[in-house]
Amino acid sequence: IGAAVGFMFGGILGDSVGTANRAQLQAKQMEEQSQKLEQELIDTRIALAKASERTGGDEMLDALAQRLHADVLFRTNDATMEADVASKLEDLGKLLALHGELEVQLHGFADPRGKSEKNLELSLERANAVREALIRGGAAPEQIQLAAHGSDLTTAPKGDLEAYAWERRVSLSIRPTATSAVARNE
Repeated sequence: IGAAVGFMFGGILGDSVGTANRAQLQAKQMEEQSQKLEQELIDTRIALAKASERTGGDEMLDALAQRLHADVLFRTNDATMEADVASKLEDLGKLLALHGELEVQLHGFADPRGKSEKNLELSLERANAVREALIRGGAAPEQIQLAAHGSDLTTAPKGDLEAYAWERRVSLSIRPTATSAVARNE
């Protein structure tokens, strides 16, 4: 009886430690993502400054579009962002406000756990959270294109919790608006 109780207690304790370790890993991954996004924004500002010194808007747009693609990560069943990530997105919104010829594409995703309808709804909430942060920074709503994919495009192996962490995201990329591209061709 003592061995069985000890075995059960050890299993429960081991599971608790494993859960704590996974939570620390997710927090570390979110911090790394935040730092990566911050560095990409800095690099983008530098590229934008260099490109705007030259003549011709196409070079500036190309430099910006090639430099900025980022993923904003989210916790399980949650559509809220860390304050520092939201702040960096607001900074990006300020940049977009200065360059109306640019638009942002947002693609929301969810990991494959849960019902398909709920995952689609959650991915839309995540994309809208990123959209709202950009608008708070000054981006015009019409500069933001939004799509929600739920868990339809998941590539995570079934049961791989670490891979699921990368599925809970909003991917964003910048490109010239379709109207500015038409205006340049005429």
